[in-house]
Amino acid sequence: MNIEMLVVTIIFIIPGFIITGIKHNFNVRDKGNGLDRTIESILSSLLLYTIIAIIGNIRNNISPFFKITFSGQKINLLSIKLLLYIWIIILISVLLGWFFGKISKSESWGNYYSNIFKRSHYRSVWNEVNETVLKCGDGGVEFKFKGNNQRYVGYIEIASDYDSAREIYLTDVSLIDEDNNNNLVPLNAEGLLAKYDSLDYIICSPGKGKGNTK
Repeated sequence: MNIEMLVVTIIFIIPGFIITGIKHNFNVRDKGNGLDRTIESILSSLLLYTIIAIIGNIRNNISPFFKITFSGQKINLLSIKLLLYIWIIILISVLLGWFFGKISKSESWGNYYSNIFKRSHYRSVWNEVNETVLKCGDGGVEFKFKGNNQRYVGYIEIASDYDSAREIYLTDVSLIDEDNNNNLVPLNAEGLLAKYDSLDYIICSPGKGKGNTK
């Protein structure tokens, strides 16, 4: 890569990093790793310059600064034809990623993988149980916290599949009153956020009649 191409490439992607940096400052979720941020920044730059390429006046003014020589040919990075080809490639990549992702999450793929490698295709037991619980009945579970003999029932609304933040959010949580024929005593709360490490066990209890798991 010659100096001309390097400078133009840097100028091309810098706005994407600015866009991504500002966007993530408004977002409290996981910031992602360096590769995720780089890909997002490149896509942001590509979207920005696609919009500029469509707007004729702006494109005509800055277009001369985005010409590079590649394999002996002059290429304009703001060429609508070039940008169109790039977006088509990205779209095909997204569709292929979605297709293979759906296959990898299918039950048939899981059985196929397990039969060949004699092991689960999930990253951890938590992730496997996570999906099993979410698919079980209406999301009703019984659970108990470590160091506490009291048992609870509730409904899983949200469950994290990140190994670094294994948590579940439950609603309609009730205490099982063992001294009163196991009657349910509702907690005075909108919901309960529980960390995986704080739980002694979770029992899937289908058929409790709510059916609003996400």
